[in-house]
Amino acid sequence: MVADRYGAYKTVAEATPIILAFCWAQIRRDFIDLAASRPHQQDRALQWQGEALCFVHVLLNALDMHQRGMIVKIIIEGQAVKLPPELQRPDHTFHDLYARTEQAGLIEGVCKACATKMGTIADIQAQGLPLLEDMSGHPSLGRYLAQGFTILTF
Repeated sequence: MVADRYGAYKTVAEATPIILAFCWAQIRRDFIDLAASRPHQQDRALQWQGEALCFVHVLLNALDMHQRGMIVKIIIEGQAVKLPPELQRPDHTFHDLYARTEQAGLIEGVCKACATKMGTIADIQAQGLPLLEDMSGHPSLGRYLAQGFTILTF
């Protein structure tokens, strides 16, 4: 169960076979708070945000699931919208992996609101990636749930 830190959820999980997965937005805020409280460690506290090394797991798992015959759709959101222009560069370490994912048609699109906010919208459009905006400028995950998809977040 994806949940916030409300204590009742922990009580329910202890009494049932439910496994708690805490909300990544809250965990992200913990890292931001840590960075603010320890300026000398700020770089380490925030280095996970929008990093290609983290995004590579999305690409690897998408290709693996696709090869196993599963229907896979990658939706790029948040700070990760900065990565497609970087990964397009032939000299990038993960360029070939990204290119294979693109060639397999696994990238559903990029959050329009996030690409606008992060200043990458022109690069995303030049790359020909669809901009997803059906929920107030953001992609609606509810639409994918209604189609029977399971949503994984990294």
